[in-house]
Amino acid sequence: MGKVKYSISERPFPGENVSGDRCFVKHFDSGYLFVVLDITGHGKQAAQVADKLMQALEEFSYTEVKGVMVYLHENLIRYSSAVGSSLFINEKTGECTIISLGDVTARVIGKNNRFLVTASGLLGYAIPTLNPTVLHLHETDILVIHTDGIKRHTNDNAKNTHGDRVDKVSGYLLENYSKQSDDALCLAIRWHR
Repeated sequence: MGKVKYSISERPFPGENVSGDRCFVKHFDSGYLFVVLDITGHGKQAAQVADKLMQALEEFSYTEVKGVMVYLHENLIRYSSAVGSSLFINEKTGECTIISLGDVTARVIGKNNRFLVTASGLLGYAIPTLNPTVLHLHETDILVIHTDGIKRHTNDNAKNTHGDRVDKVSGYLLENYSKQSDDALCLAIRWHR
């Protein structure tokens, strides 16, 4: 059986106490569901919308990422809008299925660094046809997903400096590449046998 390690580093918009950027994590028998959301706006109002979505996701029992995104879209229509990513990682095989929508960054840092496709759209407003990307994480890979409060183009020193320590990678990216004009959240995930 493989193992999944992850770390979430986050901070609110400077001057605020709460954030609309959130990460939801749920463990199932076959693996982990992760959802990264960036609610439109900042502060208390965005945080309240994020709280409602986190509660709604607690009741959600699917691991199918397309269904998660549709569910979020339908829940947001009443409140606000958001961008985000939904991914499921099979704990046994390292297979990862992901959908990213809007201004979030999803990339693999490892032997073959690469950015994953992010579709245009806005949850709660307009979503395109959702096509998941399937990839197989290798033991040396770290999958990173972050909101637009962290610069998209960063150098890859995070892995070189911190190796396979996902807690250090997410913190490094937040500390060194976050913008002062937005909330920021970074999720780092590593799978190994």
